[in-house]
Amino acid sequence: MTHYEKQSSKELRAGMGEGLVEAGRKNENVVALSADVKGSVKMDGFAKEFPERFIQCGIAEANMVGIAAGLSLCGKVPFIGGFAEFVTGRVYDQIRQVLCYSNKNVKICGSHAGISLGEDGATHQTMEDIALMKVLPNMTVLVPADFNQAKAATLAAAEHVGPVYLRLGRSKMPCFLPEGEKFEIGKAQLLSEGKDVTLFACGHLVWEALQAAEMLEKVGISCEVINIHTIKPLDVEAIVASARKTGAVVTCEEHLFNGGLGDSVAQTLALHCPTPMEYVAVDDKFGESGTPDEMLTNYHLRAADIMAKVYAVLQRKPGAPKQRYCQSCGMPLMSDPSDKSDSSDTSENPDYCKYCFADGHFTQDCTMEQMIDFCVQFVDQFNQNTGQHLTADEYREQLRQYFPQLKRWQKE
Repeated sequence: MTHYEKQSSKELRAGMGEGLVEAGRKNENVVALSADVKGSVKMDGFAKEFPERFIQCGIAEANMVGIAAGLSLCGKVPFIGGFAEFVTGRVYDQIRQVLCYSNKNVKICGSHAGISLGEDGATHQTMEDIALMKVLPNMTVLVPADFNQAKAATLAAAEHVGPVYLRLGRSKMPCFLPEGEKFEIGKAQLLSEGKDVTLFACGHLVWEALQAAEMLEKVGISCEVINIHTIKPLDVEAIVASARKTGAVVTCEEHLFNGGLGDSVAQTLALHCPTPMEYVAVDDKFGESGTPDEMLTNYHLRAADIMAKVYAVLQRKPGAPKQRYCQSCGMPLMSDPSDKSDSSDTSENPDYCKYCFADGHFTQDCTMEQMIDFCVQFVDQFNQNTGQHLTADEYREQLRQYFPQLKRWQKE
């Protein structure tokens, strides 16, 4: 597979801010409006360089949409900025009636989107914005994967005629895509070719999908990774072609299970190429306060969660050998119980992993931390099997991310 290196950690909203300044230099009709959060949504650079083309609208998002619509009728290209929860949900009626119905050339920059917003909590963590925006006729929905792509998407939005929703996160996330790469609206981005399963991802979870693909490659599973940075218009051709090639699909997004990328892909496959599919997304629940890392882990949006879904979907491919799982913890059992020479995971009892059944008895009463303590002693064997070079502490942290998804500890 194609390997991507983390160049740095940057905020996607900052990429939009840089792209907006560059768009302003290229086109004097580009203007910006903010709902009293120009610093938070990184419009301060534009306001400093083009003060006469920046409007501070105050905490009045609905009014801001109306002003932007009027400016677009005068030939301007307005970018409105605010927290994603408030520039989509609070002003939905204005977006529908004033922007989309008459196809106004206004760009909505929704910063602080998703569960990774972190400490601000559920009232600000919008996880339904993609669903709200993609159902509106004439609306284009863009979800870039990193800082560089957010900048490129902003420049593409400035050239596109019609309403655009640009989804952006607040927190620093890995920057791994090439700088200056052209952003094509409606064109999926193939990041890595594979043959066993396709990972369709958007936003922050593109990086997690790449990490999952690298780990799965070490156990012989070939993943095709495709960045669906444009939710609407969807690249139907690319989705169908990849699904036909691999025969299994996992979608990965920092959004609710309902209404996001997964739904769009599922609808496409149902119409054109029915394919076994799994979702990595937030179940039917609101967020909570915590650090961005805690939120992504607690809501099962990590590489380990993607790996678990890959294992599950591969068992649903026609003709696939049935995967066995430990009946205690749920860990996949990769060895063949009939092959006595292969005991890499199976214990003396073929229905359990060697961590749950050892020395002729079960370890059913252990806590998750006790199980991790037991597993860490096998770090050298793990490194030998996977080609990694983890220390015991690094392996412990990896297990702490993986184990909570296993069925024994889901309610602990």
